[in-house]
Amino acid sequence: MDEDERPEFENTLQPGELYRLSWGFYLLVAVGGLIWLGLAGEPGFDGRLVNQLWWQDVLIGAAAGVGLAGAWQILRSFVTPMRRLEEVFGQMIGPLDASEVFALAVMSGIAEEIFFRGAMQFSWGPLWATLAFALMHTGPGRVFLAWTLFAAVAGALFAALTWWRGTVVAAATAHLAVNWINLSRLISRVHPAEEPAA
Repeated sequence: MDEDERPEFENTLQPGELYRLSWGFYLLVAVGGLIWLGLAGEPGFDGRLVNQLWWQDVLIGAAAGVGLAGAWQILRSFVTPMRRLEEVFGQMIGPLDASEVFALAVMSGIAEEIFFRGAMQFSWGPLWATLAFALMHTGPGRVFLAWTLFAAVAGALFAALTWWRGTVVAAATAHLAVNWINLSRLISRVHPAEEPAA
């Protein structure tokens, strides 16, 4: 491998460790967002987080998430750093089964949207929520810059969905969908299922 193609990140996590740590992290993020909403006196489940038209928001969010995941797939075909980033994520995440991939997508999508769009955006505005969301998606080395830039674009889309729909349901669904699609594809590529013995 050419020195320029070598990933700048060395994984020190054991297989499955990142997945286990994610449960605690996303629980803290979600609880932090709910506390922020409560302290800000926001209506929470009766307004900012969900309303009676939640099913429309789910459909809109799912369509947006599929579109965003499709954009990632197209871009990664042309942008080498995005492919390198997937290699690094594959090493970090390790092999996951389908239920773990779905659980990780649900945890990240819902927890981050409660915090960034449900609490931060309604308190500080969409620009600060989008910038903070992008900065949270960083890592050591230039290889993670593609993640930060994509998170900024995704965060702007999630902010727009939240502003348009008035709750976080569409953004959380879009976030969940893009993470589920991209994680499923990433895991199947980096850790393909073993062929059954003949």
